[in-house]
Amino acid sequence: MKKFLNQLVLITITLSLSSLLPFSANAKPITSVKPTASDTITMKLSKRTTYAKPKRYHIGDSHFALYKAHVFDHASKVTFSLIGFTKANTTYKLTKRINTQGVNWNYLKGHGWILGEKD
Repeated sequence: MKKFLNQLVLITITLSLSSLLPFSANAKPITSVKPTASDTITMKLSKRTTYAKPKRYHIGDSHFALYKAHVFDHASKVTFSLIGFTKANTTYKLTKRINTQGVNWNYLKGHGWILGEKD
């Protein structure tokens, strides 16, 4: 009798849990989480460089955060706002570089700014 009650409880728990999980073919798949990045970053502007001839920049398998930059006219500050992520295995053109507090930011022509290497 005790064994029967244990099996009955186990079946009840199993059926209640199975009703919570989607087994339908129309169920939405679990999506992968994108890399996280800060929404806005404000830094002190040190140096600006514009390239006469754009440099080619290839991004491998990883995704980099893309930012939109707002350079303040009255102060030597720049604010970067997150707008998306780069595509993997893509070649972009670098046209500008900004140095902020020892960190370089590269402009991908027509796309936005990515965080470059430190000085």
